[in-house]
Amino acid sequence: MMNKVFRGEIGDMLEVYMDDMIVKSHEEMDHAAHLRKVFEQARQCKMRFNPEK
Repeated sequence: MMNKVFRGEIGDMLEVYMDDMIVKSHEEMDHAAHLRKVFEQARQCKMRFNPEK
């Protein structure tokens, strides 16, 4: 599911392993926008995150 939802971002600004995700950015100024994009895509697919992980 993660690969399908985030296929355009994986390898570029996102790494996924099983159910873990890492949002990465080359520039600090881009990081908030990358996080926002990932959260918005997750919200559209009704995905939820576990803040304890």
